[in-house]
Amino acid sequence: MADTAGAGVSLTVTNNAVCVRGVAMGSPAALSNQIAVGDVIVSIDGTAVGADKEKAEALIVGKAGTTSTLTVQSADGVSQDVKILRQKPLVSTSGAPKEAGIGLAIERQQDTNDIVITGIAPGGAAAIAGTLQKGDVLDSVDKKSVVGMQCKDIAPLLTGATGSRVEMTVKRGSALETVKIIRMPKLEESVHAQISKYNADLAKAPAGAAAAVAKAPAGA
Repeated sequence: MADTAGAGVSLTVTNNAVCVRGVAMGSPAALSNQIAVGDVIVSIDGTAVGADKEKAEALIVGKAGTTSTLTVQSADGVSQDVKILRQKPLVSTSGAPKEAGIGLAIERQQDTNDIVITGIAPGGAAAIAGTLQKGDVLDSVDKKSVVGMQCKDIAPLLTGATGSRVEMTVKRGSALETVKIIRMPKLEESVHAQISKYNADLAKAPAGAAAAVAKAPAGA
């Protein structure tokens, strides 16, 4: 019998909908950096799941190495299609931290008081999401302005429950952009090559609904 795998999410039923209860470290869901705890699973490969948790679980699991597209809806009502490649998590999920950040180094510029991103940790959530860049100026975190704040007071805002979503606005040049990242523990260097392989395999998979592809850590 062929090996089976899923997306690395645990599910629950809340308010008559199937919701994400947890996201496993190093799992396809975590590598997408698009699926957060509390998101509603609307459909799987085009099949609506309603409030049927068992149906959702059965649809997510399939032959390892095959793709699946999950339509998820966040708390703000935004829906998106997330394509994943079914496989086991890259790391052990036992003893995973209950809280995590996104793997950013920030520094306050003395001349402007700007909070500038000076580093993005390889294997961290921000690196995997690939939506932030060194030199971006952090403007707000979860709609709270961080302009003029000390870095030590900003760090707790970026940290939260593992699998939760943090929303930031950043200035990049003259543009102000909104970025959402799922907080996850940093993956160690030993699995960076496997992240690259996952990305390559997912990119080669048959085209379907819009997919969020995990970014390979630097040097992987």
